[in-house]
Amino acid sequence: TPQVVAGRIQPWHAHERPVDGLWAFASEMNTAQDKAELRRKFYVALTRVKDRLIITGRPSSTSTFDAESGALSLVVKPDPRTMGRMWVEGLRRASWRAGDEHSPWLLSGDYGASSLPPYASSKVPVALNPALLLTNNPLGEDGVSGMRLYHHPDCFHQTTPPSPQQRLRMLEAHLDQSTLNESDNDVILQPLQETIKGAAHHLDATEACPRRYWLEHMKGWASEPFNIPNGLTKPKQKRWPLPTEFGLMMHRIVEIGLRNPLQFSKDTPKLPRDWHHENDGTLASETTVGRVMAEFGYGETQRKGSTEYRWRERMLHLSSLIDTGLLGRWVAGEPLHGFIVEAVRTELPFIHSYPVSVDSFKRSRFSPNGPVEQATVERVDMNFNGRADLVLALADENGQGCLQVVDLKTKGCMAPFNPDLPEKGHALQEVGPETTNPFPETDSEAEILYEHRLQLTLYSVALEAIEQLKPKEEQRRVLPPALLLGANGRIVQMTEEEFLAAKADLEQHLHWRTMMHLTNGSEEPERLESGSTVCQGCPYYKGDVRRCGPKGEQLGFIDDAEA
Repeated sequence: TPQVVAGRIQPWHAHERPVDGLWAFASEMNTAQDKAELRRKFYVALTRVKDRLIITGRPSSTSTFDAESGALSLVVKPDPRTMGRMWVEGLRRASWRAGDEHSPWLLSGDYGASSLPPYASSKVPVALNPALLLTNNPLGEDGVSGMRLYHHPDCFHQTTPPSPQQRLRMLEAHLDQSTLNESDNDVILQPLQETIKGAAHHLDATEACPRRYWLEHMKGWASEPFNIPNGLTKPKQKRWPLPTEFGLMMHRIVEIGLRNPLQFSKDTPKLPRDWHHENDGTLASETTVGRVMAEFGYGETQRKGSTEYRWRERMLHLSSLIDTGLLGRWVAGEPLHGFIVEAVRTELPFIHSYPVSVDSFKRSRFSPNGPVEQATVERVDMNFNGRADLVLALADENGQGCLQVVDLKTKGCMAPFNPDLPEKGHALQEVGPETTNPFPETDSEAEILYEHRLQLTLYSVALEAIEQLKPKEEQRRVLPPALLLGANGRIVQMTEEEFLAAKADLEQHLHWRTMMHLTNGSEEPERLESGSTVCQGCPYYKGDVRRCGPKGEQLGFIDDAEA
């Protein structure tokens, strides 16, 4: 395993290998990791499929197929270590939930059972009717409507790909027949639609400094500080975890500990089944924090006075701030500011394609007589995928259903935070969780909201696109997004005007990104002006080698005095 390396020696060839506890532990860990990776791959295959999911398998020797009736009979005994076992168990559970008595995937005694018993392999052949599976697949309303079952490769059309020699002859014949006239202005340009991948969490940073995006995507520089290993210096004592790790732990606490109210209004559109999970609400509890600490490898309990104990107490304190703030009171069922929270969804995955208009950008190819235009890029899609930390399903005073994206930020929650004297701590501690006004109360709150406005806007735009795919009567209004500040437990959201302005800024920035890719970064963005504080958090500014920075500052090797 990545944490444990163990070997199993055999000192005596005439005897069995001695039992080694460390090797047995490493072997079990390796097996568990292999199974977890297999489940992850299978889950990705099922959730990321676009048009068709192809499942293949090798039938056993007892399988029979009647060519006249088209009936297929086979013994289903999948190996627990394979994806086939997961596939069969999934079909069985879907059929059981659909309540179809004649489903071929149910085992004896499954139909009508209050709970599904553990899967047990059976030697009884399973009879499948491919015609019924194609048109009447008993997997419930959320399952696929049909499955195509093929028993032999002869069911497919046989195609023989051309050999390399044949492809060359075809190309030669095509070139001989074509009459290329590069000076002909009547050539019809082919329309193109291109796709560019993007990351939502980088939007605000690259909008504040376009050069950062250019260095990463055009120059290909790794977006990490360039540090030179030095074995002579002693490593500093770790007082706090890395900000990313601390943020992940707080995100996990909210994910598993936030209460889901499940108080649905009769007038609002119904929510999908994914919103109906039950959670009793143990956000600010020793159990929840201990579970998260154990998941990150620090154990469920920590010795008092240790560094990890300080982390635990800090996360417990931050959880209590969130629990007593607007979010905690909302999920407890309290109506505030004209809204009640019906349900919550944590870690909501999304895939969004943002269309960008490029005003007919021309694609050209090289020729001895100069560039020759061949195609017109009429549209570019910026593809984003990720997870929204938290989405609230709300109902207003008029019974209208709403959705709101909330993103957790842990800025100021570690070293500068003061749990005993908030007025001497981080600037975000100036206002406490008892203030439930959902708009910024201080300059620091307004500043952090502005720093993440494009990321929040993209999440909300993706949510709006999801809602627009639903029938009109099932759609919910998407409210301006908000931040959940761990440093004071408050929810801080945009106004409608700020949301509209952020949408315009997002469109403008994505258009700039698109043109940067289409022109291959030919126009290099300038460095920021001298004294800019944006560079302080940039990976190209930090490290032993400074690769970028404000105008006038020295680049290259940086000593301790200049750092």
